[in-house]
Amino acid sequence: MINMSSVSSSQGGKLSNYYAQDDYYFQKQDGPDLHGTGVKDIDDRLEKMGLDSTQKEGLTKDQFLALANGDNRQVMAKDLTISAPKSVSIVHGLGDKKQREDMFNAHNNAVNSTLDQIEKKGLFQARMKEDGKVKSEAATGMIAAKFHHGISRNEDPQLHTHALIMNSAIAQDGREMSVNYREIFRNQKYLDDIYKTEMRRELETMGYKTERTENGFELSGVSREQIEAFSSRLEEVNRNLEEQGKSRDTASAKERENAALNTRKSKSEHGTQEERLQSWKDTAQATGIDVENVRRAERKERTKFGEMDKEKLLQEGFKESTENNAEFTQTQLHREMLQYADSKDMPLTSSEVDRFMNRADIKEQFVSMPGQDPQELSPTREKLTTKAMLQAEYENRTMMKEGRGAFEGKTDPQAAQKVDAAAAREFDFKFEGEQRAAAIG
Repeated sequence: MINMSSVSSSQGGKLSNYYAQDDYYFQKQDGPDLHGTGVKDIDDRLEKMGLDSTQKEGLTKDQFLALANGDNRQVMAKDLTISAPKSVSIVHGLGDKKQREDMFNAHNNAVNSTLDQIEKKGLFQARMKEDGKVKSEAATGMIAAKFHHGISRNEDPQLHTHALIMNSAIAQDGREMSVNYREIFRNQKYLDDIYKTEMRRELETMGYKTERTENGFELSGVSREQIEAFSSRLEEVNRNLEEQGKSRDTASAKERENAALNTRKSKSEHGTQEERLQSWKDTAQATGIDVENVRRAERKERTKFGEMDKEKLLQEGFKESTENNAEFTQTQLHREMLQYADSKDMPLTSSEVDRFMNRADIKEQFVSMPGQDPQELSPTREKLTTKAMLQAEYENRTMMKEGRGAFEGKTDPQAAQKVDAAAAREFDFKFEGEQRAAAIG
């Protein structure tokens, strides 16, 4: 699950809270893990501010605050909070050392892949003014500071990462500008799909058995009832949405964010680490959770997923996605291909889909739809179709033109049936509305 919230300059103190570790498993985290193409230049930026480099001790609190504050911008960063499936969090909280390491590594690798896609797909954008108008363009130089936690505000097991995306971007002309976070916000569900498919692939590769669910996946060996016993935080948020006549599926990203804020407990309400762990063990015992059961559910030998299988899966996903959509964007196609592979219980990685879509034999099938603003031709905005879809549309129109008047007209009660039969024979679909009227003549 992914949520996004702002960290403004008026909340400068809030940034320090990310360093206030009250988490048993991550107490030794000296500072955030850094990710993004801007990390390589971070020491140069610190030097310009008169601060030491990060090479020896990692990013200190003062360095972190200085980078986030930048040019005293109102928005210092956006917090992209990425949470693991509840069964993964339960095993991370109650499992042995090997299981905890597996759960965290799968989660962290999936987080990194998700952050990579933000830049690759042009969601990370620089905001600027040109001729008095505000515009945005795909940018580089993203710095995401990752803080890892293993508990929720309600002290349930919840493995999650706060990825603070700093408000600094490098525009295409090399200037440092503020970030327009709009495309990241608009594509939270897409990013969530990337995270879940990447994590499921990681766990499957490690040998853990997973099961698809309505909202993603869970580890085999942990039931829905057991998951709900450790989900008091989610229950509170869902109840708040229900009071507004919404559900998690129908609510907007902003409405989900507000529901989370409305139900958030203060950190002062937390118990001790010992009390928390004992409470988890009591709940596990009461609901019959046996972490060993997850271990027994591990696959002794992962089914081999060869290159031929992968190519077939990619081709099938591409064919189904492009045939079901007359037009689409690169990100929509990318998402649907990931979902298709996941539906076959053979999850692909984002990089595998990217490599497929960037192949010459695939790229030559794309056609950019006419009449688009050249400034909007980004992976999230540019409308594409395929040559095969254009050919089908051409044949469709030709058949309608040639068939006009060939039937007895609207007075013939069988005319519509004849048109539908012809369409079904040639194109495997039925004409509707204006198409049917045009074909009948």
